[in-house]
Amino acid sequence: MDRTIKIPNVDNIIFESLEFESDKQGIHLRTLVLSMIKKSLGSEKITVENERYNDLDYLSGTWTDREANDL
Repeated sequence: MDRTIKIPNVDNIIFESLEFESDKQGIHLRTLVLSMIKKSLGSEKITVENERYNDLDYLSGTWTDREANDL
């Protein structure tokens, strides 16, 4: 059975931070908050599938040998 909870008195800084993070991850705000609650309670396992990375791995191997030598 699904239930709904309301969280009163969420200040603007927290709300805007949650909105920013949900936009960054491309998910709905409710999905983000529910995921955060599940993770904090240990009922959602963190897997490579749902973990997002913000590094530069996607650039690895994209330079030609000439471009690398020109540095």
